[in-house]
Amino acid sequence: MNEPQHDRCPIPQKKDSAQINGVLIHAEALGFTDKLVISLKDEREAIGPIFSIPLALPRPGLLLKSEESCGLPMVHLTPAVLLGGGSQDRFQVYAVQISSMVSRQANGESRTLILSLGIAPIEDGKMLSACLNLVEKVRIW
Repeated sequence: MNEPQHDRCPIPQKKDSAQINGVLIHAEALGFTDKLVISLKDEREAIGPIFSIPLALPRPGLLLKSEESCGLPMVHLTPAVLLGGGSQDRFQVYAVQISSMVSRQANGESRTLILSLGIAPIEDGKMLSACLNLVEKVRIW
């Protein structure tokens, strides 16, 4: 499933799954004209928090060259909780890291990222890294 699918849905979409820390995690990305939707879901979680993260720079040219290349979160990305228990710091960390990765890869992206985290994030860098790799596999941006 490396190519975006268009068969039943008229919008670009990709799906993939991976075993992360012994749990099967499903990832899906959908590309709308004004929104990019990414969801991560494991078999144990029904639904998790949903975040809205505008990827557009507040002012064109604001991004520093050091922000483009380093692995730190990008300062202009501020996840807002749309639904669910997003008050947990771990969910915020995942939201900022995923949106930073997308923003770096899709330079100039102006859509809003809608991110659903139906997973049980743990304070483990390997878990976060594995989730980032899974999101990379459903890249449509």
